[in-house]
Amino acid sequence: MRTRRKIILIAPNSADCETVGDAGDEGTGRYERLLSAVQQFRGRIYSADGAIRSSDLDEHGRHRLPADYQSWHLVSLDDRDQVCGCSRYRVHPRHRPFSDLSASRSALAQSPFWEPRVHDAIESLRNLAWRRGVDFVEVGGWAITEELRRTPEALRIALGTYALAGLLGGCIAITTATIRHHSAYILRKIGGSSIMSGQEELPPYYDLEYDCEMQLLKFDYAHPNPSMAVWIEQLRQELASVEVIQRRSPSPADFPQMPAMLPLMTCADLRNTA
Repeated sequence: MRTRRKIILIAPNSADCETVGDAGDEGTGRYERLLSAVQQFRGRIYSADGAIRSSDLDEHGRHRLPADYQSWHLVSLDDRDQVCGCSRYRVHPRHRPFSDLSASRSALAQSPFWEPRVHDAIESLRNLAWRRGVDFVEVGGWAITEELRRTPEALRIALGTYALAGLLGGCIAITTATIRHHSAYILRKIGGSSIMSGQEELPPYYDLEYDCEMQLLKFDYAHPNPSMAVWIEQLRQELASVEVIQRRSPSPADFPQMPAMLPLMTCADLRNTA
């Protein structure tokens, strides 16, 4: 999967990693600039798609979420160092309640009929992750520039879920995938699958907030689509040596109130940040 575009990683505040390069104030200045660029990019893409309202953006046009500061971000940059694709990878500690998960706020989980089924299905996946000794992760924040949709770059961003998991020790992951732009199809192609509640599959649903049809999907790092194994390994090796930017000193401003409604390190270094 050859490309001229480069990938960087933005690390969560909780990750134990060194900041090098154009660090500024212990990385704070560069971290804020890059994360803001990702949030502005998401804001532009999501707004153009009609997935969010102008009221969901701040005064700088950023789609800013508290989860952004607690997550890894995989970011694709073009030859002008402009964001052209991104995804978010958030590791949840075992003690975090179901109500803190993004999936708990999905339209399906708000349904009186489906809520207990969504809860039980996701708790089963969390228990599976902990029995295996791997992370339970929510993946989201996917966005890619219009001209790169339905190209290998879109697949590359999606495969970052598996590649990053490979460096961080594996995971069981879930996501809310949109049917729009074939996003759910692409995620299924790399190994995503429906979430089951017992023998019952959680169905697609229409989300009024995002004005589109969506579906809850799961990923098991141990079982990607075999046809993607070579690409995942190539991307894992690439991520093992990319630049990782982290803000070292979080502040209360890192956790904005929102309307209700992704240093050079070795593979071993990055694995130790899990």
